[in-house]
Amino acid sequence: MQKFSFEKLRVYSDLAHFTASSEEIASDLLLNIAEGNGRFAYHDHSRFLEIANRATTKLAARLEVGALRKTIEEGAADEIIGLLVSIDRMTAKLAQVWREKSSGKVS
Repeated sequence: MQKFSFEKLRVYSDLAHFTASSEEIASDLLLNIAEGNGRFAYHDHSRFLEIANRATTKLAARLEVGALRKTIEEGAADEIIGLLVSIDRMTAKLAQVWREKSSGKVS
């Protein structure tokens, strides 16, 4: 089966398996990763990954609040936050690579 290039990204795949109470933010993450990867200009790739990175932080904060309010189990929140930390690192690294390509630092 053929895939879009964003579907081949590990960060996209990991996030696609993620479901939480903040579904809208999780969807925003997926959509920004996919849309950024579909852009041709390096700075566009970077910009969408930076937006996804901010959404990751926002989702982690919402999960923390949910754990404090006891609307989500603390263990479940910790597990999801661990995944979000991994996603955060991947999106930040990808954005850095695209920024460097945009500035001509990387061939």
